Amino acid sequence: MKYKILLFVIFIIIASGLAAWFWNTNYGYVLLSNDSWRLETSLSRFLVLIIPCFLIIYIALRLIVFTLNLWPRYKQFSKEKYSNNAYKSTIAGLMYLLEGRWEKAEKALVKNIEHNQSRLLNYLLAARAAQNGGNEEKRDEFLRAAHESTPEADIAIGITQADLQIAAEQYELALASLERLREISPKHPYVIKQVARLYTQLNEWQAFLDLLPAIRGNKIFTSEELIQLESKAYSAILKEKSKLKNLDELSKIWKNAPKELKKNARFVEEYTNELKKLAQPGKIQAEKVLRDFINKDWMESLVRQYGLIDLEDATEQLKVTEKWNTTHGRSPMLMLTLARLCYRLQLWGKSRVYYESSIALHPTATAYAELANLLDEKLNEKDKAIESLREGLNIATNAKWGKRVSDKDWGKRATDTIGTNKPQEASKLITKLD
Repeated sequence: MKYKILLFVIFIIIASGLAAWFWNTNYGYVLLSNDSWRLETSLSRFLVLIIPCFLIIYIALRLIVFTLNLWPRYKQFSKEKYSNNAYKSTIAGLMYLLEGRWEKAEKALVKNIEHNQSRLLNYLLAARAAQNGGNEEKRDEFLRAAHESTPEADIAIGITQADLQIAAEQYELALASLERLREISPKHPYVIKQVARLYTQLNEWQAFLDLLPAIRGNKIFTSEELIQLESKAYSAILKEKSKLKNLDELSKIWKNAPKELKKNARFVEEYTNELKKLAQPGKIQAEKVLRDFINKDWMESLVRQYGLIDLEDATEQLKVTEKWNTTHGRSPMLMLTLARLCYRLQLWGKSRVYYESSIALHPTATAYAELANLLDEKLNEKDKAIESLREGLNIATNAKWGKRVSDKDWGKRATDTIGTNKPQEASKLITKLD
């Protein structure tokens, strides 16, 4: 600052000296005149007079311009100041939000919001903070304010609203919000995904299946996720339709099911389990579906299911299972299925052999109990029946074959409702035989 003053003083001294020198030089001639006046002087003196005048005029004009721009400059300064304060409030609100201090976050995010260029974002974050703080009414106020501030951001606001409603377990409201968004943007991937998830949450399985074309078209779920969801949807509809006891309704479900689902053993088991509860036409269809599946892909759980289908004549079933025996003779479940079919056809001796074969491969309480029933009621061998029941009881109580019974992969498939596989029922049968 001192150097600037010193330079200015030096400039004034030099300028004054030059002006004095020009004034006394008397160089050149200037004549200015009109009808009423006349000015004659030297060029040097004229320059000494005219240059300060120009400087004064220039400074005056600059002062006028500065004065005229004073109010706009003040407004710009105030705007920048408020914007800066709004930015600081946004940063503070975000910090409070991350720290879980919901009330402070909510207040900071809406402070000076009229001067905030990101007011939409602030309102949406404030809505999230209000919900996390348990104030759903305030949440909805912030969402309305967001819509008023930026009406063209319907999708962003609607998705945020639906997500918050889902987080608050307001599934019906969330679904209504998402359905409105689908009217605005029918092919929006995230909206379709959230609608699909809500349908599964609300057990609206038919609506989920109706949405499948849009789900596939947008590749919202992976193929594995989609198969699982389809399986749940068709299983739920299957259970619902099975209450009608109508073969045509169940057949329609199977016909409309995707090919991948028809290759799913669990779904096949559920479907045939409902069919076998119907009259003979349903049981015949169940037998065909299981036979076709097992011929292509061997599954012991379905072999078990095949043996539980009670056709009027089990002869063809026995022929089919005996063919399987040529390639899967070491399957304990196949042996158990063969034993049951022989029992149904009153082939007591063959049934006994197959029961004993199943037990030799993998002893289960079910096989022992059914063998005991055969020995007692059909072969009149009460002592052996009691011995078989005791062995089954030991397994059922994990007293003898505990390690084998703990094999969940096979044991779960081996256990069923035919025969006696509960300790208390086995005890009653022992008492009866005694």
